[in-house]
Amino acid sequence: MVRRHRPEGRRIHPTPAMVAVAAGAAALVAFAGPSGAAVSSVSGGAFGYLADVTVDFGGGAPLPLQAGPTPTVSLPGAGGSLMQSAASSSLGPGGVFLATGALNVTTNGTTGATGSVTSSASAADANVFGVARATSFASTCTASESGTSGSTTVTGGVLDQTPTSTIDLPANPPPNTSFDGQVEGPGGPNAPLEQFTVILNEQTTSGGVLTVNAIRFVARGPIANGFVTVGQSRCGVSAAAATTTTRAGTVTTQGSTATTRGTGTTAAVTGTNTNTGAGLARTGTEAPLLPTLALVLGAVGASCWARRRSEGHSRG
Repeated sequence: MVRRHRPEGRRIHPTPAMVAVAAGAAALVAFAGPSGAAVSSVSGGAFGYLADVTVDFGGGAPLPLQAGPTPTVSLPGAGGSLMQSAASSSLGPGGVFLATGALNVTTNGTTGATGSVTSSASAADANVFGVARATSFASTCTASESGTSGSTTVTGGVLDQTPTSTIDLPANPPPNTSFDGQVEGPGGPNAPLEQFTVILNEQTTSGGVLTVNAIRFVARGPIANGFVTVGQSRCGVSAAAATTTTRAGTVTTQGSTATTRGTGTTAAVTGTNTNTGAGLARTGTEAPLLPTLALVLGAVGASCWARRRSEGHSRG
């Protein structure tokens, strides 16, 4: 009785078709990758102050006081660099509602792969309603594909919160820091106290554009109603939709048939075929590469198993 010795393992030699299919799939993965979205337009701007106040003493027509925005800059969508300034400002008799020294505003923006926008506004020696005072109120903001951010700096700021109390304003207030107060108004000591709210580093977002107000004073009456905003900066960007580009190397197969299938796409190779990757740009609607690669490699593995089984039968 002759006992046949079965080798513990056989080396499987992949066919040229198997090698080509696997190499082609690997080439697809090696060259696939997302292309970053570029900034297509920017939105930037700034102003020194804007005021809209109505004074009503009763017994007559209310007195409207409106001014600004001034000085002001507004960036075109293509970007650029703008700057404006004013030596001083005054609103109301003797600057009772607003008085400042130098006002400076700037905005700068670029488009493209590294596009961004930065804006800033500052008011020196500012006195708002005779209640909020500072050596400087200043705001700044930035925007890019990675997001937006803004901040406010107050130098030497104080606030008369009541007729008998004054507080120091924070140098770097968190967004939307607010104080309520009441002070003697134009009606004198026997008249009701004027109510107000002061907001430092006021931040709002609309349509992807961040707006930062260094200080906004809101008068709530009973005599004066309205607002004064000092030091506004605005920043935003728009980006083109991101796309994914896939490029394949040249793959040649001979004497076999291989088929790969994924959601929404089927590719077949029969006989001798040379594929240079034409038409392989995708925007996210075609089949993902990794599921396709898994199917291809699975087919290669199945082919190897079938060949090994066939060799086992022929030698058995």
